[in-house]
Amino acid sequence: MHSLWMVPLTLLSAVCLLFWKVGPFGIAALVVAGLFWPFNVWVIRTSRSATGRFKKAQDARIKMLSGALHGIRVVKMLTWEEPMVSLLGNLRAEEIAALQSLKRITVIQNVTE
Repeated sequence: MHSLWMVPLTLLSAVCLLFWKVGPFGIAALVVAGLFWPFNVWVIRTSRSATGRFKKAQDARIKMLSGALHGIRVVKMLTWEEPMVSLLGNLRAEEIAALQSLKRITVIQNVTE
């Protein structure tokens, strides 16, 4: 409820300060900011989905590793070390791919700020 009146008041005071300090060139700054608004929305949405993909990949790898560590006796007894290492390596590769995607989006986001 507090933000219903605080956000418009903050925006109004920021725009007034911008015009007071910069003058009519503040209009150009607001136009540029308005033109970049859709791009920033796209970057934020892409960043959220990339973060979700990374977290899912990380959770899958941690779940598999946790299960392997809990059943290490069975893994050793049945000599499943190689398949387990291969499976964990594949899960880690998926996690790294998701992390790289997230970092690319983060770089784009930092450049546009």
